[in-house]
Amino acid sequence: MTSSCCNDTLQINFAILSQDYSSIDIQKETLNVINLDKIPISFKDFSCIFYPTCGVFGLDDKVKDINKKPTSYFFKYITFLPPYRKLAGKNFFLLNSIILNIENDLGISRNCFTTESLIELEKEMAQIKTLYDINQCDCKTTLNWNDIICIIDNLNKTNICENTPYKYVELILSVVFITPNESILKTVVNFSYLIDITEIKFI
Repeated sequence: MTSSCCNDTLQINFAILSQDYSSIDIQKETLNVINLDKIPISFKDFSCIFYPTCGVFGLDDKVKDINKKPTSYFFKYITFLPPYRKLAGKNFFLLNSIILNIENDLGISRNCFTTESLIELEKEMAQIKTLYDINQCDCKTTLNWNDIICIIDNLNKTNICENTPYKYVELILSVVFITPNESILKTVVNFSYLIDITEIKFI
């Protein structure tokens, strides 16, 4: 978990999820990182989605079926789908981003992929519409609720002393897509949630 500062916004990575996908047939120790456009959200909504018990991180299974529906209030915060997810102001398409990364990593066109492996990849990515569709059992690491509050409070107090208090906190959830093919790098999709720091009640 990391935290960093950027102008008037404090950034904190609060969770990393992971999802395996099938190999494309045909080692570099780096990553393909996709930083999605920031998602403005209220502190209350953020905590309802990711910390429903104000303790440990976890998407609330009790509302899973409700939140996965496009008509749900929370859908816009947890979906991979356009028009809600954007990359540099343009609609984000998970499948296309994954395929582009594979093409770059292998140095070949998708026309060289076997038809069977490409169809399998398309089928797997089509199933991923929201964060609920990622394997929650493969959560790599998280911060608990009190950790997040303490980090924000301590860093904000330091900046207040320097007369540069933060206006926002950016909480980042990383989703890692992994294939068994060692020639293809992991793809990391970062969801960045932007919260007005004045909404946060410190302990």
